[in-house]
Amino acid sequence: ACATSLGDAVLNAAQVAGNIAVVRRGDCFFEEKADTAFNAGAIAVVLANNQASTPWSGLRIWDYSDPANPVLASTFDTVCSASTSPGTECDPAGTYSVHNVQVETLGNKVLAYVSWYSDGMLVLDVSDPYNPVEVARYVDNSADFIAGNGGNPHDFWGIYKEENSPFFYGSDRNGGLRVFKLKGSGSDGRGASSNP
Repeated sequence: ACATSLGDAVLNAAQVAGNIAVVRRGDCFFEEKADTAFNAGAIAVVLANNQASTPWSGLRIWDYSDPANPVLASTFDTVCSASTSPGTECDPAGTYSVHNVQVETLGNKVLAYVSWYSDGMLVLDVSDPYNPVEVARYVDNSADFIAGNGGNPHDFWGIYKEENSPFFYGSDRNGGLRVFKLKGSGSDGRGASSNP
């Protein structure tokens, strides 16, 4: 929690006034840190990361049940997007961030369809924004690439969900357009199938 209602105390207030404040991340929200710096007279704020962390980022899910006061409900990460250094399951040359998201309400479920570059195409059940659950993923790197014989891994950057249809579309920068159908548990255990 923050030290004060306006964020952590400014330790060098005399140097901040009229200057650009460099602020380290920590327990306070960025908005609280910025407000504190501006109240001390800063003309701008630069936020610096002082923690070892992943170069990628997860998917942030917000609760807008009170539109005037949105709340960060949760963050969903894949193994690779949360990794500070790629392991054997994560290609060191891969890109592990979200690019596009489309959300659809189906009955009492809310599903998020996500293009996640090297992590493939994901479908998350976000009906409870505080507890997102991965229900399907499509990952299909080129066999030649996996074997070290050249070829390109998939690189999903775009998604389009056809409303009230089981189909959604993924744009693979290395393989063109793929058409997906959400199949529940599916025979492959991942819940999504694709046709190039």
